[in-house]
Amino acid sequence: MRSAPAILGLVMLVALVACGSTARQAADGGAPPTATATATTTGVPAQATASTGAATVVATSPTATVHGGTTPTATATAPVNLPPTGAITVTTDRTSYGTSATINATVTNGAAIPIYSWDTKSSCSILTLFFWSGGTWVNAAAMHVASCSLGRVAFQITIPAHGTYQTKVMAGSQIQPVQTFPPGTYRLELVYYLTPQTTGGPLPVDPTANMPTTINSASFTIS
Repeated sequence: MRSAPAILGLVMLVALVACGSTARQAADGGAPPTATATATTTGVPAQATASTGAATVVATSPTATVHGGTTPTATATAPVNLPPTGAITVTTDRTSYGTSATINATVTNGAAIPIYSWDTKSSCSILTLFFWSGGTWVNAAAMHVASCSLGRVAFQITIPAHGTYQTKVMAGSQIQPVQTFPPGTYRLELVYYLTPQTTGGPLPVDPTANMPTTINSASFTIS
């Protein structure tokens, strides 16, 4: 027969084993730890997942932070060095002329870059004279007015930044000096480029710069 101290020790041993089992059940059978998912994006929704045990936490479409506090929008970007509207002009010294007068014209380049144009147009200049006829503008060369008879290829003319180009437009030409303008309404046209025009070679970085731009003077009368 066991003594009282032995029985007491056995009881304490059983109690300790029971406590250990209970602690393990609490650890193994409790709820899984909470998973936190963090997604970082710039301007587009994103999705991030984090999985712990049988549970999956999904974070979708986090709020994107836009610097400046506004949502960015798509905007057209003007080509580099594109002259502002009105920076390049064609003007005449008068608004009306006689039929045998000389038209003094000026091209003003108010841009910060040079512009380029070809000569051998009206009176061998870089300007083309147009005449209003039948509801449309007609090149005066079609009437053999202010034509160019130099007999050479066109030269490229450079007008520097903030520079000017001046020329005289007359009714006659080198081979027909005595001639008069038909009475009517006229204007002068300029076609220019933002880059030198050459045959061959690489295209400019900005293809817009290689496209011609056409501007006109105010109309004037000849009578």
